Amino acid sequence: MSLISDNAGVIFTAITGAVSSVFLFFKGKKSRESNANIEIGKAYELMAKQNNAFIESMTEKMNHQTKEIQELKVEVTALREENKLLLGQLKKYRK
Repeated sequence: MSLISDNAGVIFTAITGAVSSVFLFFKGKKSRESNANIEIGKAYELMAKQNNAFIESMTEKMNHQTKEIQELKVEVTALREENKLLLGQLKKYRK
């Protein structure tokens, strides 16, 4: 008997194992790339949610500040008018 025919099962198993290993390596690479893309997508989604929450918070704060500024403008205008009246009265008493 020859060496090849005596060890045909072992040779066949070794060749099949090598081909399977190469095939699974490339298939696993695609799977790893796919999983990485999924993780990147999840990270972008989380960043978008946090960004939207930040924008909503800042919009609310800006609206509050704008309202407060408008109220202060009204108050300053009223104080200026009162100041004019008081200065006019003061001039009357100084004469």
